[in-house]
Amino acid sequence: MRINQKILNYEIVSKITEGGMGKIYRARHTSLDRLVVVKQLHSQFTDDKHFKERFLNEAQILASLNHQNIITVYDFIEIDNEFMIIMEYVDGDTIDEMIEKQGGGFHHARAIHIFKQILSGFSYAHSEGIVHRDIKPSNVILKHNDIPKILDFGIARMVQKDFRITKAGTKMGSLLYMSPEQILGMDVDSRSDIYSLGLLLFEMLSGALPYNIVNNTDYEIMECILKEEIKDINALIPGLPYGIGNILRKACAKNASERFQTCNEFITALDKGTAPPIKNEVYQRITTKNSSQNKTTYQSPGGQYIETQRKNSTGIIIGMASFLIIIIFILIYVLSKETDITDKPKTDGKESPPLKPYYGNIKLDGSYTGTIKDGTSWVLNIRGFDGKNFYGDNTIYWSFVKNSDGLYSTFDGTFDSSKGEIIMYEDRTGKRTGKFVGKISEDGKSIYGTWERYSDKGSYTWDLKKNN
Repeated sequence: MRINQKILNYEIVSKITEGGMGKIYRARHTSLDRLVVVKQLHSQFTDDKHFKERFLNEAQILASLNHQNIITVYDFIEIDNEFMIIMEYVDGDTIDEMIEKQGGGFHHARAIHIFKQILSGFSYAHSEGIVHRDIKPSNVILKHNDIPKILDFGIARMVQKDFRITKAGTKMGSLLYMSPEQILGMDVDSRSDIYSLGLLLFEMLSGALPYNIVNNTDYEIMECILKEEIKDINALIPGLPYGIGNILRKACAKNASERFQTCNEFITALDKGTAPPIKNEVYQRITTKNSSQNKTTYQSPGGQYIETQRKNSTGIIIGMASFLIIIIFILIYVLSKETDITDKPKTDGKESPPLKPYYGNIKLDGSYTGTIKDGTSWVLNIRGFDGKNFYGDNTIYWSFVKNSDGLYSTFDGTFDSSKGEIIMYEDRTGKRTGKFVGKISEDGKSIYGTWERYSDKGSYTWDLKKNN
């Protein structure tokens, strides 16, 4: 398709973007003098019946929807084996573009105001039997008056129809925002959308996803979705209404039956500022036995993970009993042995060299406050410390910017217990923006070091104290 090319009543004005299925153009209806969006299917797909059906399905689904928060479809065109959908043009930015421009998430009041409108659109679509299956920040565009428009129901499934364009077991959608049942290739319903909507709200508030993803591999992402509880957003963002954390945990429950069952329930919880608790169990444990082995099964919402122990239960009990007997004998021996604790090791008259400090007992988790540079204050929150790795968030309040909400970002880091060295990588909206290298005191109550800012290669010293 070329710029200025005319297709029926539509004149191509400019190219907007290109996705996995097609190209998106801005066009003008010559008779109505109205801007529209033209979505053109990639030419390599036009001979594939499966993709043509998906494309036609998208047009039919969208054309049947009539809601102020869902993009309107005007027309469907097939010319010379080229397939195009003509849609409403919206002047605005997608949610991910807004987060990128802002350098972080929305203020919580604004985020919830926008998000409740998004939920209203999905509530309507779900009432029509339509599941989106590909909810992500780039699929919601925000008009300048903060009215959101939902894009791309192209891989939605008409759950109340007999036919299925998408084969069962096929994982479709953006991996980072998939529900556990999507990851497992199971059939999904509207509650899968509610899970992805929970992730969307988390990102709108924080500017980041709620999982501790380090290497960004498909395997790691799927493991996080299936096994890792989402981060506590109230710990990430000071001043956030306390009930938001409970609401997000319920929306993103691993078991679909423990989530909000409808978008209207989600809206009600946001209005009340709280949500009913969930069981907080990622997997249900089931034990089965046969003559040769004992199997422990972990069942997720759509599939099973089986860990087989070669020893039967009797062998395990005997082994544990033997281990306890050995431990008891060792304790009796140690307690009964007479030892003069005042004895000093024999030396050749030389003083023993002082031991190097060891930082292995330090607990990094906690909140730290201090300064960077010329009095600029810094608030640092460390979580998830396992003895080596950790993650968290930090906010920098520049001394020369008055009444600022601060510059918020997340980070991940490592700790070397043999040296007491801490390294943190600042990560704002998916881009590395700086590196902190520091040293922790022997009592674990203070950290000090330098900050290398990548944008201007600036280097600043910093000093933090741990809060009680």
